[in-house]
Amino acid sequence: MDYRKSSQTDGTHETDNGGYVTHHNSRNDAGRDRNWAAITGFICAFGSMIPFIGSVAFVCSIVFSSMGLKSQKRGLAIAGLCISIGLVVIGFLIVLAIFGLLAAGATAAPME
Repeated sequence: MDYRKSSQTDGTHETDNGGYVTHHNSRNDAGRDRNWAAITGFICAFGSMIPFIGSVAFVCSIVFSSMGLKSQKRGLAIAGLCISIGLVVIGFLIVLAIFGLLAAGATAAPME
């Protein structure tokens, strides 16, 4: 197979296959290979809200969304990361509030 670069600078090249010229866009092919990771990361971000499996889904969401940042579905990957990180921040604030209320209740004067 004879690969010759074309004069185009957008990442495409032409292949001469016995008189037929086909165009390949290597930049889009690489991004298309990771679309599944962006979609999976986005779905796992919502799965991290489910009790008992949320921690596993959270880790999967971070990993797959990070992989999907180089795909054509980059928006889904960014949304998956934002949802996952946002849920962790909200969960941390809730735990902090619960411990704060417990500490305030433990030091309060007893009622008579």
